[in-house]
Amino acid sequence: MLPVTSSTIGNRKYMFCFVFLSPLLFVISRQNYLLGHVLMEGWAILVGFTIYVMATKTYGYSKDNTLFFLGNGYLAIALIDLLHTLAYKGMAIFPFPTTDLSAQLWIAARYLEAFVLFFTPFMVRKKFRSVELFLTFGILVSLIILGVMKFGIFPKCFIEGKGLTSFKVMSEYIIIAILAAALVMLRKQDEAIGANVRQALQWSIMLTILSEISFTLYTDVYGSANIVGHLLKAASFCVIFGGIISRGLDQPFEIIFRKLRTMSITDPLTLLYNRVGFNEFSEKIFSLARREQKTIGMIMIDLDNFKEINDTFGHLHGDEVLLRVGDMIRNNVRSSDVAARIGGDEFCVILPNAGEEGLATVGERIREDFHSWVTRSDYREILDIS
Repeated sequence: MLPVTSSTIGNRKYMFCFVFLSPLLFVISRQNYLLGHVLMEGWAILVGFTIYVMATKTYGYSKDNTLFFLGNGYLAIALIDLLHTLAYKGMAIFPFPTTDLSAQLWIAARYLEAFVLFFTPFMVRKKFRSVELFLTFGILVSLIILGVMKFGIFPKCFIEGKGLTSFKVMSEYIIIAILAAALVMLRKQDEAIGANVRQALQWSIMLTILSEISFTLYTDVYGSANIVGHLLKAASFCVIFGGIISRGLDQPFEIIFRKLRTMSITDPLTLLYNRVGFNEFSEKIFSLARREQKTIGMIMIDLDNFKEINDTFGHLHGDEVLLRVGDMIRNNVRSSDVAARIGGDEFCVILPNAGEEGLATVGERIREDFHSWVTRSDYREILDIS
């Protein structure tokens, strides 16, 4: 069984709110089924549109192809669910509403949802062009609507006085089978899909399966089995919503803030730490070394006559020299070392747990790389390193 954690259902407050509201929705549906149905379906429709907006508007930051595919898919599902809601028995919106029409739209939407969830794991490494994906789902939705509402070629799903047709019941079981296969596909993509989205999808699929089972049992469109099925469907959308919120909004903002943080402590030219980063990390290293009674090595690097490079060749050439020196330093230190540009032509490297021999070795390697490069450059008569 999947562990119920914050990553399992994304943001748990959405699910808690729904669990709290479910008894109220059930009571409302028993007293006024159309109102309850509109509330439950309206929530799912709202989630579908919201997922689309989040997935498409945050794609530039998240680069999450799975989320992008889901967003377009759930928009298509929401559009058909909207028509299902408007066509429901008693709504009196369409000129010739029938129970069969709303049932047909329901089955069409559930088939679409099942296939979207089934193909989602295969979309991890796909590259999408937003217009093409939008048009693909748009054409698919148009064909479904025309087939059900215009040409009447969709099989009957409900017959007044008799209940569900064999096609409708069989379709529910086929949809359950597709959803079960989607669960298997998700497990095979365990590493590729983000934990929040993957686990949200798994819980959503399981709730949808329970929903479909409930929809094989009702004979009255206003009955309890129908209410329970809609509640489970709304719950599955709630789980998806929580997972998408985490992946679609929280993580892109984390990436943005992480980039801003990195920019604030990094020298933009050499990509070494700047003085702010150097002070911050060196303080931590010194504090740890004092506590654990360990040694610290430090290398100070200064480019002699660097000002002449700027005066003679220009600042672009001066930047090239600084960039080269930054690369040499980075290539000769460990990931645990702190390398920084602390002034115009001054660099410093702090090496935790480095003895005299190790310190001398790193310093000599940097010096050798510098002399090897500078002797082949136009600056060999000017530059030196100390």
